[in-house]
Amino acid sequence: FGAYVDSAGTVGVGINVAMLVGHNTIRREVMGTENRPPTAAELAEMEEMVRQAMAEGAWGLSTGLRYLPGAFSELDEVVALAEVAGRAGGVYTSHLREEGLGLIAGVAEAIEIGRRADLPIVLTHHKVVGQPMWGASVRTLAMVDSANAAGRRIRIDQYPYTATYTGIQILVPPWAMAGGTEALFERLEDPMLRDSIIDGIIFNLAGGLLRLSLFVGYLWLIGRSKEIARVFEYHGAEHMSIHAYEAGEPLSVESVARYRPEHPRCGTSFLLIVVLGSIIFFTFFGVPSGILFLVASRLIGIPIIAGFAYELLRWSGTRPGGGLARVLAAPGIWLQKLTTAVPDESQVEVAVSSLMVALDAESALEVVNRGGVPNVAIAVRDDVFGREM
Repeated sequence: FGAYVDSAGTVGVGINVAMLVGHNTIRREVMGTENRPPTAAELAEMEEMVRQAMAEGAWGLSTGLRYLPGAFSELDEVVALAEVAGRAGGVYTSHLREEGLGLIAGVAEAIEIGRRADLPIVLTHHKVVGQPMWGASVRTLAMVDSANAAGRRIRIDQYPYTATYTGIQILVPPWAMAGGTEALFERLEDPMLRDSIIDGIIFNLAGGLLRLSLFVGYLWLIGRSKEIARVFEYHGAEHMSIHAYEAGEPLSVESVARYRPEHPRCGTSFLLIVVLGSIIFFTFFGVPSGILFLVASRLIGIPIIAGFAYELLRWSGTRPGGGLARVLAAPGIWLQKLTTAVPDESQVEVAVSSLMVALDAESALEVVNRGGVPNVAIAVRDDVFGREM
């Protein structure tokens, strides 16, 4: 630690810096990424490293209990190391073990560490992660005020900006990362462990998946209505006629009926990409600090996500036979099972009529020359544009 501080002083820094000794660094040096409590000898070695760092200029002990290997540590281990820092006049700062659904327990743990180690503590970049916990800061701030009133010394720092940033690895359950990345890959080879790891990742994405479930559930529910079910049949007819047009087939009712009602460039696929993109984007965009920020972030973010969704669908449409394009289109195709249905002949005629109106004169004439276009479709186009055919 002392050598690092000396090197920073030699290079020079542009701001005032107070160095902290990192718990994760010490634990990794002594125990690697083992998921277990330290032995007495290992704990003594870590305590000596904290003592040495404090003697060489550290201002206190810092923990990142949400990250590895700190996530594997238990309360007694952290208290023991914090006591060493406290005896040297240091402070304890902590990235809490949980800032989402486990936020309250995370704050309580930090306060307990400060009480037992008898030193000042700082809750690092205090925030509430995830919509289900919005408003919980009222309770955490009350916990801090109560502890301070009882004689503890607790402070909080926050970002000077309105977004969070971390690595996607944070979604992987900590136990799955024990032993490092290679050990994770080995666990993924075990079907039972792989399922547990996936379950853990899904749990970490629960808020986003809940929104997705509500979206899918809404589509399923409205599809139970006879009126909406008929709209979905028209939706299928639209896709089937486009399939036939793009394949160069005649737009006869019989020809159109051979195609499936799902289409990879459907608006339903677009909406699904927007929903999934919003889950990812706004998960890491930060927790809204007020209604103005909530509205502004959506006004800025949604057009970006929608533009990305449009370009992705447009790109996949230029590569209908490509493997990656098929993979990207698959979720949207699946979702269209809820929003499309096989139409009757009259609905196919309506879809073909709509398509004929949408085509320019040259393309419409080319379609008519293929043969089989329903007379009603030609009549509708003539009503809109005048007699061309």
